[in-house]
Amino acid sequence: MDTIKSIISVCSDIMVALSNVRDEIKSYDKLGEFFTEDFALYTTSIKEIHKVASIFDELNYSKLLEHRTVDFLIMTHIHNELKPHKEFFEFINIWFHRNNCCYLLCCICSSSNRLPNIMEKMRENLECVKKQLITMNNLKRQVFGSSIRIEHPVFRQAWLLVGENQLNDTSIHQNVLSDNFYQLIKNIAGEDESDKKDWENKIYALLQYIEDETVSESDSHISIIELNNLNYKFKKCKTVLDVLDIIDIDEYIKSKEKANKEESEEDESEEDESEEDEEPLKEEDVNIEIEPIMPKKKEEIIQTTFEDSVEINYNTQNSPLDNCEGYGSDFPAAKVCHFVIPDLEQKVICAEVKMVACDQNWGGTGHVQVRYKVNEGKHEHAFNVNRSSCPDNQYLFNIKGTELSSKDRVELFILCPKWGGWSASVSGVDVKLKFKI
Repeated sequence: MDTIKSIISVCSDIMVALSNVRDEIKSYDKLGEFFTEDFALYTTSIKEIHKVASIFDELNYSKLLEHRTVDFLIMTHIHNELKPHKEFFEFINIWFHRNNCCYLLCCICSSSNRLPNIMEKMRENLECVKKQLITMNNLKRQVFGSSIRIEHPVFRQAWLLVGENQLNDTSIHQNVLSDNFYQLIKNIAGEDESDKKDWENKIYALLQYIEDETVSESDSHISIIELNNLNYKFKKCKTVLDVLDIIDIDEYIKSKEKANKEESEEDESEEDESEEDEEPLKEEDVNIEIEPIMPKKKEEIIQTTFEDSVEINYNTQNSPLDNCEGYGSDFPAAKVCHFVIPDLEQKVICAEVKMVACDQNWGGTGHVQVRYKVNEGKHEHAFNVNRSSCPDNQYLFNIKGTELSSKDRVELFILCPKWGGWSASVSGVDVKLKFKI
């Protein structure tokens, strides 16, 4: 009797399996439509979210945009919610590349591997992504306006500082853009009104260069198209100081001085006529001691104590930093290295720190931090490690010149969350002082 029941049970299971295979074969006819429509729309939507989120990540900790903190937090949440979609992509990739026998066996054994269920899961995910896209589109328009069309990050940051009534314009007045470039410079080099005239001349040279490189007639406005036409020229520039270093400032300053000189040419000619009656100085009456002029440096490489890779993870028994504020200040920290500012004979614009840093390289990102401390001061935030916005793991940040003096000791630290699986490491540090010339 038991044998007969077992045979009936086996036959019943076989019938169910055959029914599942038959249903799967019927659904298989819809596979082409599934990949050309639903899956294509899904992948495009995910890529767009990553693209815009990466642009947000570039600005997330800019002090000039602190009034947008809530917008950045919303974007971070949206970005973090993409993790389940990544896992679904990996599942689809494995599922799609199975051979027929393995495919049918999986369909028989697991309902989650059947095409109708996969299609249903896809539609649920697509609806979720659709809501995220709507939120992102509103944020993008609200924060970036027309600046989202600007390809170079430095020019995009300068455009973002205009008022909300101008944020969606396609061209802005040179005076406005000049002020915005100066704000970016102060954000890096600190505030020193004595240097304002020098920076104004350099910004003037940059704006004139932009005008000269376009085919349209010169006017008082700079357009998005004009800025994008110069992207190739400034491709490797990461800060506004890098952009200004490329321009031959002397050439444009001479043209500016020439224009100013022509305005007062008549007055100068009258003064020259009155001076013709005076007796010229004799060579023996002139006694001038000439001191040698030492050439000024633009930059200087600073030696650090960094020797080998520094690592920390969620299990490391390190303490948080003291005198530390803001998000992540309670994370365990590890010292990376330190460096000492040499005797300064020139005014320092900033200390430029380049660092190779990474997190655990899977799962979430954007929470590992790097901070620095000058002497016994506060541990200041430098940047967050984010694989989405910086896939090559190479980061650059600046310490303002106003924070630095001769013999100052600067220490660098990496901070890692105490969350399961999280880790952080630094495998390279280079420091360079940039001087005002």
